[in-house]
Amino acid sequence: MKPAALLATGGVFLLFVGYALGRYVAPARVEERERVVTKVVEVQSKTKETSSEQNQSSSERIVYKTRFVQKPDGTVVKTTEAASAKERESRAETKQRETEVRYVDRIQEVEKTKIVERSSPAWGVAVGAGLSSGLNPVYRGELSRSIIGPLEAGIYASTAREMGVVARVRF
Repeated sequence: MKPAALLATGGVFLLFVGYALGRYVAPARVEERERVVTKVVEVQSKTKETSSEQNQSSSERIVYKTRFVQKPDGTVVKTTEAASAKERESRAETKQRETEVRYVDRIQEVEKTKIVERSSPAWGVAVGAGLSSGLNPVYRGELSRSIIGPLEAGIYASTAREMGVVARVRF
C-alpha cells in the first residue's frame, strides 16, 4: 500500500477513534432538575357597612292647672300652677364601615426533571493490520451496525482481496 493511502487511512481511523473516545467518556446519563418556587400573595378584603342616624328632639310640655277655691267668706281665689315636663327624645344612627383585609400566602412549587441518556452507538468501524502467509502486510476495514440489543452485523474488506460478512454479539 502506498504511504499516502496509508496516511489517509490512519487519519480516518484516528478521527473515528477520537469520536468513539468522546462518546465513551461522555456521561451515560445526565439529569437536570429545575425547581421553581413561586410565592403568591393574595389580598382578600371585605368591606361591611352599617349605618344609623341620630336625631335629637326635645320638647317641653307645660300644663297649666287653674284652681278655683271658694273660701267660707264667699271669696273665690284663683290659683294657677304651671307644671312643665321636659321630654327629650334622642335617636341615634351610626354609620360604621368595617374593612377586613387578609393576606393569604401561597407557595407554588414546580419541579421539572429532564433526563438525557446516552444511547449506545448504532454503527461501528474497525481497521486492522496483519501479515499474510508470504509476510506481506494485509490491511482490513470493517463496518458494522447494531441490529437488536447486543447483536451486530457488518461487512469487511481487506487488501488481500477478501470481502465478507461479520456477525457479532457484544457483552
